[in-house]
Amino acid sequence: MKNILKYKLVLLIVLTASIYWLFFYLPNAKEQSKIEPLAVAGRTMGTSFSIKITQPLSKEQLQKIQNDIKQTLENFNLIFSHWDKNSELSHFNQSKPNEVFNSSEALYQLLLLSKQISQKTNGAYDPTIAPSVNIWGFGPGEIRFEPPKDSEVLMALSQVNYQNLDLSNKNQLIKSKPFSLDLSAIAKGGGVDSLAALMDKYKIENYLIEIGGEIKTKGVRHPGQNWRIAIESPFTSKTGRKVHRIINIPQAAYSIATSGNYRNFFNYEGKHYSHTLDPKTGQPISNKIASLTVLLPTSKDSTAEVDALATALTVMGKDKALSFAEKHLLAVLIMTIEDGKVHEFSSSKFKEMNF
Repeated sequence: MKNILKYKLVLLIVLTASIYWLFFYLPNAKEQSKIEPLAVAGRTMGTSFSIKITQPLSKEQLQKIQNDIKQTLENFNLIFSHWDKNSELSHFNQSKPNEVFNSSEALYQLLLLSKQISQKTNGAYDPTIAPSVNIWGFGPGEIRFEPPKDSEVLMALSQVNYQNLDLSNKNQLIKSKPFSLDLSAIAKGGGVDSLAALMDKYKIENYLIEIGGEIKTKGVRHPGQNWRIAIESPFTSKTGRKVHRIINIPQAAYSIATSGNYRNFFNYEGKHYSHTLDPKTGQPISNKIASLTVLLPTSKDSTAEVDALATALTVMGKDKALSFAEKHLLAVLIMTIEDGKVHEFSSSKFKEMNF
């Protein structure tokens, strides 16, 4: 009997993000040095999100921020969800070649960044990979319990090429050939950047924002205490997940993203099939990278950028990823699994930052 084991994160369409307050504390002046993070958390984009703020806020400010967080996430889903057939992204995916699709500024700008990263990574990241993702059962369509036929893989691969996306005119999208977009490897980071812009609008100086593991920090957790990020081990303990190492984030703002291959996969006839696909082959990657983390000083789109870069570097494999990190001065931490053990590798920039 075929031994089939399927691990899949089933993403749910969440058009209205559910938000709840985990902690509420308004300190007086003497207590500000002891302030604990105010945490807002819920679900969006089929995953969890959390925002931690460490500065005193009035009840009125909290209510306004809560409402704006909800609205920001709802708007983001309405544009970028490929699980929602009524999202702007889904409407574009249904458009025909050479047809002008008038897009929102948000979608256009994220696609512009996507294409720039595709070019920078020589196609290791490709937003047009949706046909391949779907044929392997990792998209919004049918879940598969065995690999597709070679002919199916090649058919899907023929539609994967980021160069077929024409962004020549602002806020206008044109397909030169048929394809569909999958922005799963950049959208969560984009959502974090949108929430960070909201925090900056309210002049919040100390925060940590996370959506599905993609993170942006600013300021500190406490005076004299930086934000600390746990990097998960590819191996689980008897009590569940365990931490591989803690990264101490400098006071300057940072974006952090991790790509992992140890959760979303399936095994078929003794072979492991990762959800991370190589856009050039249409096949799941087979290198030994289990987890790869990229850190970048904060800019407007920095979390979206590290989100996509983490995927691209995972596709490249350890050696090429480290070479790319050295060339582009990226702080990168890689974990591989060999002989049943976790091995850690890092770029010069990561070592230099002494995280």
